[in-house]
Amino acid sequence: MKTLIARGSRGLGLLLLSTLAVFSAVAADAATIDIQNNNAAGVGFNDPTPRAPVGGNPGVTLGAQRLYIFQYAADIWSRVLPSSVTIVVRAQFAAQTCTATSAILGSAGSSTIHANFAGAPFANTWYNQALANKLFGADLSANPDINATFNLNIDSGCFGPGQVWYYGVDGLEGPNIELLPVVLHEIGHGLGFQTFTSGSTGAYNGGAFPSIADRFLYDSVNNLHWSENTAAQRVASAISIDKLAWDGAAVNKEAMTYLGPRPVLVINSPGAIAGTYAVQTATFGAALTLAGASGNVVLADDGVAPNSDGCSPLVNGGAILGNFALIDRGTCTFVAKALAAQAAGATGLIVANNVAAGLPGMGGTDPSITIPCVGISQADGNAIKANLAGGVNVTMILDPSQKAGADNNGRTLMYAPNPFASGSSVSHFDISLSPNALMEPAANADLHDNLDLTPLMFRDLGWFQPATLTLTASPEKGTCEEKVLLTATVSPAGEAKGVIEFFDGANSIGVADVINNTTATLSLTSLAMGTHALTARHTCYTCSTTVVSPVLNYEINCPTPALLSLFRAEPLVSGVELRWQFGDAGRFVDSWIERAARAEGPWATLAADRRLEGGMTVAMDRTAVAGTEYWYRLVARQQTGATTLFGPLRATAGSLVARSELGAVRPNPGKGNFTVDFSVPRQSNVRVSVLDVQGREVALLFSGPHGPGLYQAVWTGETAKGLAPVGMYFVRYQAPDKVLFSRLVLAR
Repeated sequence: MKTLIARGSRGLGLLLLSTLAVFSAVAADAATIDIQNNNAAGVGFNDPTPRAPVGGNPGVTLGAQRLYIFQYAADIWSRVLPSSVTIVVRAQFAAQTCTATSAILGSAGSSTIHANFAGAPFANTWYNQALANKLFGADLSANPDINATFNLNIDSGCFGPGQVWYYGVDGLEGPNIELLPVVLHEIGHGLGFQTFTSGSTGAYNGGAFPSIADRFLYDSVNNLHWSENTAAQRVASAISIDKLAWDGAAVNKEAMTYLGPRPVLVINSPGAIAGTYAVQTATFGAALTLAGASGNVVLADDGVAPNSDGCSPLVNGGAILGNFALIDRGTCTFVAKALAAQAAGATGLIVANNVAAGLPGMGGTDPSITIPCVGISQADGNAIKANLAGGVNVTMILDPSQKAGADNNGRTLMYAPNPFASGSSVSHFDISLSPNALMEPAANADLHDNLDLTPLMFRDLGWFQPATLTLTASPEKGTCEEKVLLTATVSPAGEAKGVIEFFDGANSIGVADVINNTTATLSLTSLAMGTHALTARHTCYTCSTTVVSPVLNYEINCPTPALLSLFRAEPLVSGVELRWQFGDAGRFVDSWIERAARAEGPWATLAADRRLEGGMTVAMDRTAVAGTEYWYRLVARQQTGATTLFGPLRATAGSLVARSELGAVRPNPGKGNFTVDFSVPRQSNVRVSVLDVQGREVALLFSGPHGPGLYQAVWTGETAKGLAPVGMYFVRYQAPDKVLFSRLVLAR
């Protein structure tokens, strides 16, 4: 494949930067690309001519600067492509075509092609050498992977004054030709941006197999890929202008973001030809806008045959003034035509092609041109001319419903001019893409180091492994109202973009933004008790289908609240403070404290003031004598009048709890209403729960901050699922400084 430059080469504005950012991370298993110097001594890469370092290029000879650019471009590709096999580019500078109006800047392609090797995704399909090696996992050929030749004549000024190679890497080439994007372009061909099928004869290489690219080249006339249609259909497709497209999911998905709105010409009147027509925008003049520019169309007349080519000052300036000038292509440059129209007072320029196929190129530069300028087909130009007598009104506008460089079905267009352009047709993106793309057939001044859509094409071709998605949860098992953190990770790293959606079965439970193009996390506290079939789903920015994680069966256990979640006796200097809280407050209508000097009684109701604090009942025994031991029990009355006793707890007025303790469970064995005493020496978070023999928490007796004191909790023998099965259980006491266990046996 070769890159051309011409006086008519176009540039449609600055490239977007979003895609470059996506591919800025080093690919997993990043490829190594080596440049093999194929020049003789004193020539090309070995030219000893002294040069001052320029634009970030440290070379001090012409040859060294050239070689630096090549390795710089190779390193950009290395950071994007994954391969365990070194890619070798055999490169040279040599004399190639160069005139004052056009030049071949460079050419490159795969050295060899391969089919039916181990690891090939498709049988009977040609793959370029670098990709085949990557898929196979080793070199399939002793040859270099890519051969590349660049035009030595450019530095002689063959293309015109000042039009020489620029060897900087800062994008500040001015009027010169920046070498870096041309090298990126040509290496891109060698890496796989090409078909090995003849566009002029339609024949597969060697008459045998289609290329891997043919599986994505789409003939929208016959609705067939090049791997499916006939040789004759491929020949017609290669010159179909806007009917050859790329049918790869990765490219076309990203193109919907990368490409701008499509420039069009809307004929408002007369009704016979009203409609929307394709245009080629110019590289000069005012840019088309979403608001559009409207005007009546007047055919230009410069008084010199052929009168409508606008190559001389217009003689019908009075008619042109304030209207759009219609001028035929030919004889002089597009810039000259625009200057003539603008000088006559035109508010816009429409150039009609002078050949049946395609749109005029509309290239050139002149900052003094301020009117919008577009090119239209010969047929559309003739239709406008045929209706000028009755008046034709048009609008030049950007159509946001369609993309510049894509067909109406969202497929990115490939370059298919008529007549066929050997070395350029088919294996390039179309020149209608806007912003410009690296892999268009001509060098555009607005390109620098952006790979734009090209890595996406390589994804379609098979350079990247399919994305996968995994889902994890923390903690490994959850409890009701406890925060669960779900983490979804897309692999390979860097594949994700946008959001990842999380599901419980078929129900969406939330979305989360992707971080570092790899992971997303979702925090939940709303999962109910039971087992949840959790998945994560993501449509990655390059994937053709949604990636779904394997199902994560996640268990939520909701321990039953204790009948008594808190009964505490805290010795104070002024007496003993008693606190209690029921796990199910609705079971009881009243409660009070009784005190005794011994555990067996006799018991007397304690007359104490009570208050509520955050759901707890607090009472103060101010009659307790310092240094005296007392026993306390809690009496709770149900609606039926029946009472339930909790305790007793022992406390010595004026004493302090020295350490964390967990008392023996009582009764043990028992049928339920197990009482457990525990002590807390200082303010801390404490969790008291019941575990089964497998270590699963089946009942939560208390969880939260506790002040120093003596406590008591009761387990009814129930779980959230009902009565607990008979068997052995453990009460676990967890504090920051200690974890204690006490065994119990549940019998029925």
